Amino acid sequence: MHLREGVVLKNILKFSSDFFGRAIIMPNTKNPITSIERGVLYKNSICSLLPKKNAFKPLMTIYLTESISIDEIKRGFLDNIFFAAKLYPANATTNSQYGVKNIKKIYKVFELMQEIGMPLLIHGEVSDPKVDIFDREEVFIDTELNPIIKNFPDLKNCFRAYYNLLCS
Repeated sequence: MHLREGVVLKNILKFSSDFFGRAIIMPNTKNPITSIERGVLYKNSICSLLPKKNAFKPLMTIYLTESISIDEIKRGFLDNIFFAAKLYPANATTNSQYGVKNIKKIYKVFELMQEIGMPLLIHGEVSDPKVDIFDREEVFIDTELNPIIKNFPDLKNCFRAYYNLLCS
């Protein structure tokens, strides 16, 4: 779920928390959730807007970057701060300018996630201007997702593309 920030967060949360008991919260805020500290602050801002008797549980995610700290990911997951990590290819969607330009540069992160059982949530599309907008997801599957699955067969992943949702 994209809760965003400010008035948008307040409005989306108000309606969503009445119908859902929990949701995986996307980390692509204006200032992305790239650390435990930011994750805790964002979760606290979400929870502060909930009515006292509301049992809604935000499942927080961390925004992967090429410079993300492996220790931060491991500690955040093992301490139940982060439910999963989210991969955004750079410039593919809203607030993804800090995303990953070269996915192979974070393969060490995938190794760790596979080892500790942390799910990888994938926004699956390329942002190459040479690729037709309607082919961005297919190209991502061929060039990025298939190698991830081949190299990390035990990595839990959920692939999200504009028209597709595939989980393994």
